[in-house]
Amino acid sequence: LHHMNNQILESVHKGIKPGRTRCKQCGVLKNNKTSFTHHHKRVDKDGYRAKNSTTCKSCANHNKRVISELYKKHGKDKPKLGTPCPICTRKVGKYDTHTSRWCLDHHHETNEFRGWICSKCNNAIGRIDDNNPETILRLYKYLIGE
Repeated sequence: LHHMNNQILESVHKGIKPGRTRCKQCGVLKNNKTSFTHHHKRVDKDGYRAKNSTTCKSCANHNKRVISELYKKHGKDKPKLGTPCPICTRKVGKYDTHTSRWCLDHHHETNEFRGWICSKCNNAIGRIDDNNPETILRLYKYLIGE
């Protein structure tokens, strides 16, 4: 059945959507086909292969190098499982229902290491403009009803 679904999908999708997309990181308008990575099996609403990200290949490779360097410098400081996250204070551990892993957190503009946080907190701050403290402050005020 899985093989049959793949055949149906391959016969339905139209390949990579022609045109250009602005990279969310560098802001440059780039060719969809040559500058972005795409899913092999997922398609968008128009039947074209879905992009993995709106970050171009060049920026994605730069990000991987930055993370690799930060891991080299700070990987040895990674907290042990069972240690509380500095943001949510929940223990990070293999059998914890909250989260099971630590994430290296860094400022995305300066590439400065900020510390180790749990994967759920990392995901949460990544979904908002974590490099803009004003956004975090507005979120806090909203949550406390100000």
